[in-house]
Amino acid sequence: MANRKIIVLDNFLNPVDFATICDTILNSKFTWNFQDNICGRLEEVEQIQNLQFCHLFFKLYPKFYVSPYFSLLSPMLERLKTKSLLRIKANLNVPTDKPIEHCYHTDVDGKGSEDYYSALLYLNDNNGGTKIKDQPFIQSKANRVLIFPSNIEHTGVSQTDTKHRVLINTIFTKKDG
Repeated sequence: MANRKIIVLDNFLNPVDFATICDTILNSKFTWNFQDNICGRLEEVEQIQNLQFCHLFFKLYPKFYVSPYFSLLSPMLERLKTKSLLRIKANLNVPTDKPIEHCYHTDVDGKGSEDYYSALLYLNDNNGGTKIKDQPFIQSKANRVLIFPSNIEHTGVSQTDTKHRVLINTIFTKKDG
């Protein structure tokens, strides 16, 4: 695919759509699942601050799944111009005493991975963010989206200044044009 660059856009969604997403996901009644390892690497398994909470909105395989909250993300999916989806999940990270850079990983590997993009939509402002190998740090900022090829190594960096860092990670293919 041509034009496989890294894109950062602020004010990605219109304020009403973004507020609707935030009001739902950042609500104390929203369901989260505990994940005791952020990126699954053995070198991180025993680290005490290697945890997060996730909500799976959509997964294509190995077993198809759609969350009851999936339709909430329609404005985001339209704006991303998605053609097909592989996975959508929200991550909620708890604060750490100092910024922790977790292990580098890719969202998609292997044959066909060059067709996929990852989009991270940050739901709140904080001093955490995302690092993409050999690129500047991208700080979490409410309604900022980071779009990059899914086969590029990246990692999350924990926040120290807020109770939580929340983002939506979407893996997708784009419509042509």
